[in-house]
Amino acid sequence: MSWVTEKQHINVVVTTKALAAAGNYAADDVLSENASTGTVWTWAEVVNVNGGAGEIIGAIASSKTNAVRYRPKVFLYNATPAATTELNDNATNNAPVNSDVSAGTFVGTISFPSLSENGGNTISAATPNSSTSGLPLVFKAATNADDLIGVVITQDAETNETATDDLTITFIVRDLNGVQ
Repeated sequence: MSWVTEKQHINVVVTTKALAAAGNYAADDVLSENASTGTVWTWAEVVNVNGGAGEIIGAIASSKTNAVRYRPKVFLYNATPAATTELNDNATNNAPVNSDVSAGTFVGTISFPSLSENGGNTISAATPNSSTSGLPLVFKAATNADDLIGVVITQDAETNETATDDLTITFIVRDLNGVQ
């Protein structure tokens, strides 16, 4: 979904995974769909041109489980992270690995406050008003892509997780390439 104003193009990009929740989460565990063959999170078409620049100005995390209270954190890349990056659910996070940082594919992190119940899902919003959110986050997509790739972790231990419950991460992105 996107909105165009006279001078700005705003994209809203959403990605959802049904988490494996292979066991209770420890702080800094990866949140993924499988405990042995986890994959990266992908936010498609965050900018309107391959190799384009953007600025994440807001982010929302929402869990289908209304009992969880952890703080999600997203490590973002403009290309698939190194093969040594941990992607499996419940495994200890090692992102970002040095080769991604030195190659320039790691673009930054977004930290959310604790999820809180909202009458159904638990929800958290990361905003530029928080000094710990990492927002706004300016990035450049890879030359041949308009996507962002991520690894999502929990910053806290969590024992109320439920297998296959969805975690949705939404980014509000200002496209910095001009209105297309």
